Amino acid sequence: MRPYLLLLLILLSGLRAVGQPVPYGNNPAAGHYQLVRGVKLYYEVYGKGQPLLLIHGNGGSIEKFKANIPYFAQRYQVIAVDSRAHGKSVDPGDSLSFEMMADDFAGLLTALRLDSVNVLGWSDGGINALALALRHPKKCGAWRPRGPTCRPTPRP
Repeated sequence: MRPYLLLLLILLSGLRAVGQPVPYGNNPAAGHYQLVRGVKLYYEVYGKGQPLLLIHGNGGSIEKFKANIPYFAQRYQVIAVDSRAHGKSVDPGDSLSFEMMADDFAGLLTALRLDSVNVLGWSDGGINALALALRHPKKCGAWRPRGPTCRPTPRP
């Protein structure tokens, strides 16, 4: 009876068993809040190396990167963020724009004292990444190619 009682207490306490997946998007060990431009942005940090900002699509959250974070965290310092009014990020306003969210990401990077980062986003997160690069070009592009740059092949 006692082993069952102990198992029940562990399950009820919310402790993760060994081998359980990390709860990306709700990880107290990696999660933080940062007040940026009047919005409480939630983000999680994993790994070491050059910083990589992950931006999810519309209606998504950090949790959507659960298959990607472990891979990239082997080589990068992954900064996964819940966009304004998504996931655990709190937004008291009633409107969204790509420009607004790009400025949020730039503000977060400034608060984290990061001058330039790699950026990966998909769907609306890709649009947010492009808006970030257009509005705050110095914040993007920590990666620099090591070899010759790609050029289109001239037509004969």
